[in-house]
Amino acid sequence: MIFEKYFFKNYFKYLFLINLSFTLLFNFIEFFEKMARTKNVGIETILQFILLNLGPSFFESIKISSWLSAIMVIKEFHDQNELETFKILNINNKKLFNLFLISGIIISLISFIGRENITLKLQNKSEQFKFKQLKKINRENLTNKWLEIKSHKNKLHKSYCYFQSLNLINNTGTNIILLDIDENFKIYKIINSQKFQIKPSREIIELKKPNIVKINSNNYKNPKNKILHMPSFFSQLKMEDKIPPLSLFLKNIFLEKDFLPQNIWFNMISELLKRIFFYLQIIIYPVLTFCLFILFENYLRYKWTIMFTPYPIMLLTDLLTNFLAKFNLNPIILLLPYLLIFLFIFFSIKSIEKNNL
Repeated sequence: MIFEKYFFKNYFKYLFLINLSFTLLFNFIEFFEKMARTKNVGIETILQFILLNLGPSFFESIKISSWLSAIMVIKEFHDQNELETFKILNINNKKLFNLFLISGIIISLISFIGRENITLKLQNKSEQFKFKQLKKINRENLTNKWLEIKSHKNKLHKSYCYFQSLNLINNTGTNIILLDIDENFKIYKIINSQKFQIKPSREIIELKKPNIVKINSNNYKNPKNKILHMPSFFSQLKMEDKIPPLSLFLKNIFLEKDFLPQNIWFNMISELLKRIFFYLQIIIYPVLTFCLFILFENYLRYKWTIMFTPYPIMLLTDLLTNFLAKFNLNPIILLLPYLLIFLFIFFSIKSIEKNNL
């Protein structure tokens, strides 16, 4: 137990110092960037934005910090010849692997609690503050939006909605167009209205004096009002608002499945997986770093440089998952890069156990 305390003390000491340095450096750069790019904004306003951003940026950089902390701990053990001492004390590489794994899990849990319960609220406030005070953009006014609406009449048919503007405070909008398209990609129905009102609690849209045209039958109507029940419309508006906590995001995915087109539902699952991957990478970084060092321990030329490869590996993994997500494929495909990483770690553990015999 003494050794475990010694290990965790060193690891978390480096983690805190490195992550704090990254946080301060990032916000220092952010401060001067905002000073250079924003106009007619006082220093007090920029400092207020930086203060709101401290918490989110601290947890955002913790992935890289967990990796660099692992490198620093391994280097310290090596420089002080402690790795040889561990072998004499019957502390093998498998035990060290377990300690790096436990450290990653602890950091991941702390990050999950901190991000989802504390800094996510700060991040939403920071984003709203940035748009209102720095960019002078009101995010409560949506403009020129296209939404795909799920068709319940025929799975082969598609419906699209466009509106020129929508005020989320008074729930009124202008120039809305609804297009129904058949399986041959031909428009068979058009509804447009210069003014409309939304009622989110009931998930309905009330069109004022709409024009309704059924192209196939040349049928035209111009009623005084028309009420449309469109859960899919409101499900997508929720995604435009704030970044939800992971629990709420997961709840929305299952509750909104019947109202969303498949490609948008797949996109929501992809975003959920990316958030889970963030916490998974915190565990992978220290474990993968240690595995690479032990595998190349006898190669004096490569054993130090190889420990810097986890970052490009994770970077390429992120790029690959983002690339695959753009094609609206089944989100399970996004798990493949991580499956390969886990297989590598698994066989590395077997190799380490074999060498310990």
